[in-house]
Amino acid sequence: MPPVVKVCVLGSTGVGKSKLIQQFIYNHYDDHYEPTGPKGKQIDCSTMFNGNLYQMKIVDMPAIEEFPSDITTEWSEYHHCLLRNSHAYIFVFDLNLPTTFNYVKVLRDQLFDNRNMHNVPVWIVGNKADLCLNVLATMRSHRHHHHHHHTLQNRQNRNHSSNRFIRAMNTTRSFSIFHPSVQHQSISPYEELTPACKEFSNLVRKQWKCNYIECSAKYNWRIMAIFRELLKSIDPILQQQQQSELLTSGQQQFQQQQQLQSSTIITLQSIGKDKEREKETFHKKTIGSIGTSADASNFPIDESVPSRATSPTEIQPNSSINQQTNNSNRMCRIV
Repeated sequence: MPPVVKVCVLGSTGVGKSKLIQQFIYNHYDDHYEPTGPKGKQIDCSTMFNGNLYQMKIVDMPAIEEFPSDITTEWSEYHHCLLRNSHAYIFVFDLNLPTTFNYVKVLRDQLFDNRNMHNVPVWIVGNKADLCLNVLATMRSHRHHHHHHHTLQNRQNRNHSSNRFIRAMNTTRSFSIFHPSVQHQSISPYEELTPACKEFSNLVRKQWKCNYIECSAKYNWRIMAIFRELLKSIDPILQQQQQSELLTSGQQQFQQQQQLQSSTIITLQSIGKDKEREKETFHKKTIGSIGTSADASNFPIDESVPSRATSPTEIQPNSSINQQTNNSNRMCRIV
């Protein structure tokens, strides 16, 4: 059974949470916008990372007013949403709308106030980089370092900016193929670019101590990098938890085995004592019945002993009666 990784994706309305998840799981994007339902939705997928198979449960949450402060609130308002027990959190905001970053800031503060965040990775993701002019300017500047200079004009139109974004990505991919100096890079050179919104990046990395990345769900840019780095940070934590669980499970099994052995010994001892008592009772009853019914003349009496009244306990039975008693004792052991 592969380990389960629960990831909760949070953010304001319209920032591209569902599209980001869609690109990661299905490698597909469509322009049709459909708001996430009030209860959110969970998408399951199997993911291979570093030779290990993981069963990921990704929860796509709508814009929530506040993070639940306790389990009761979570159960009543966000049933089965894994808000308080996720292994990791992804906060998504729109690089072109600073108000969506303010929403992330408030929700992130509530998260850290209401839950123990030790060993819980948090990623702050700036989406819609294809519409962000600063990212395009940085990309063009980076491309100019390897090619010729192009002036940057008429960037106010978003469709025009998106086309430039595509051309920049295609140019970089072809450059990586034909230039051996960058063939070793598993990620495009844009992965090393300075973030477009430095104030966001500095706040997240220096003050919040969280991970920050900018992406484009529309063009599947850096989407895999988000989940790859997320699993990279979760993998050692899960491995440690699994070892701890195995150790705890082994200790519990050992204790249960010891308790079972102790109870078995006690039971056998009590059964043995009961058998001994039954045997003694049966033996006494047998001797008593023989003493009352047998004729005293049938038993030899030692004449050297002074004549006195004999009691049933002082009578020594003959060999035939002794054989009968032994047979009775043997039956008692079998029963």
